[in-house]
Amino acid sequence: MLTRHHTLRQAIQYSDARYEQERALFHTLGIFVGGFNLAAVVHLGFDEVVLQSLINKSLVHVAAAVGNERRFLLLEALREYAREQLMVRSEIRIVQKHHAEYFLALAERAERHASHAGQQLWINQLECDHHNLRAALTWAFTRKETAIALRIASSLGWFWDWCGYYTEAMRWLEQALALAEAEWAIPYDRLEGELTEPLRHQIDILAKVLSAKGAATMGDRETTAALYERSLALDRLTDPKETTLDLYHALARVEMRRGDYARADQWHDQALQLVHALPGISEDERKGKLAFALEQSSINAFHQADLERCQRLAEQALPLFAAVGNRRYEAYTRVVLGCVALYGKEFAQASELFTCAHAQFVEIGDVDGISWSMRQLGVLALHQKDWTKARASFIESLTLMQHSGDREDWLFTLCGLATVAIQQQREILAAQLLGAMKMLQQMINFIIPPVYRSDFAIMTANPTQLDGTAFAAAYDIGFAMTPAEAVAFALATV
Repeated sequence: MLTRHHTLRQAIQYSDARYEQERALFHTLGIFVGGFNLAAVVHLGFDEVVLQSLINKSLVHVAAAVGNERRFLLLEALREYAREQLMVRSEIRIVQKHHAEYFLALAERAERHASHAGQQLWINQLECDHHNLRAALTWAFTRKETAIALRIASSLGWFWDWCGYYTEAMRWLEQALALAEAEWAIPYDRLEGELTEPLRHQIDILAKVLSAKGAATMGDRETTAALYERSLALDRLTDPKETTLDLYHALARVEMRRGDYARADQWHDQALQLVHALPGISEDERKGKLAFALEQSSINAFHQADLERCQRLAEQALPLFAAVGNRRYEAYTRVVLGCVALYGKEFAQASELFTCAHAQFVEIGDVDGISWSMRQLGVLALHQKDWTKARASFIESLTLMQHSGDREDWLFTLCGLATVAIQQQREILAAQLLGAMKMLQQMINFIIPPVYRSDFAIMTANPTQLDGTAFAAAYDIGFAMTPAEAVAFALATV
């Protein structure tokens, strides 16, 4: 009898403990916004058994998986109630901190894989958890958790840039710099000699934030360059690392956009030297970084119309990308080699390379890559005087990129469509597109690289059969458009 009583007591205690775990988890799940995965639940101190109990009771719902990872969510009414209970029990502050720490770790892990194979899976993961990341940032800024706020913001810079969240990136990064200025008393005028570990840590984080903000302000080259140079000055106070390498590449891109290709080459040379000397990375990581440095340098050579050097560098990069499984940049390098073949009048080879790259982009779901390879197929069709195919390719490319905000891409595509309109004697349309191109060129201060000058020659004079008055009237209509209006016009009328 005593044994039965003891067993019953244990069962009741177990039931109470299980109920308490379920209650605690249910309330804790109110901290998530837009869903969560099992790893996040485990980080907050619970296990799959307790989660499954809530699923069985329909308090938690199973959402669409991301890759092979299951995701879960609470209906909004339940989430609001659970969050209210966290606040009533004064548990919300510690849960918010754990939540922010988890998503900080996720953001930094994703950043480390940003240029590796499987990049798209990390982009999908961050996209699914974007609301949680915003919540973590909001909490960190509100609580003045400076290091957490700056580390999350700087780690998401590449993601925001990749997905076109330019305005959001600027907002968070400006807040990050303002918070660092207010909370960290970094003695900029006395940063010499041996640095304390806390100060070294702050400098590393701030350098990353400045670099991320530089990437977010690429439309303003002078501001961008100043941010990168300030970041590099801080970065050089500590040991060389991957952020140093990223800054060399970023400064090279700025100089390339300024038209200072010699200075860009100098930054690329420094990047290549650092790749070989960079400490603490695996052989595969070194191969990947070397491949990226070679590919970036090849693009600068291409812009200078140095096709031979571009080909040599890209052909060195291609097998390295393949060796480390980076299919995205393998495909990008094929496009670069396709451009070399195209401008070298090797049209069959160009077609093969663009088509192969396009298939790779489709396979991995890289929308930017699909758009770029399709645009290059359009340029190839222009050179082959296949106006119908060229127009179809440009329209498909522009359709994919119309919401990206990448005005340089829009400019190149409008150039192709204007060329088609000229060849098909659609004179008014051609003049309007030329006006829109001029508007975009002035807005982004685009300097035409030597290799593209023949393509953009249509902008230098009236290439249509219209008289001066009619051409000017149509041209002015295009010039008065906003970038978004120009894209919508091109898609609606071509």
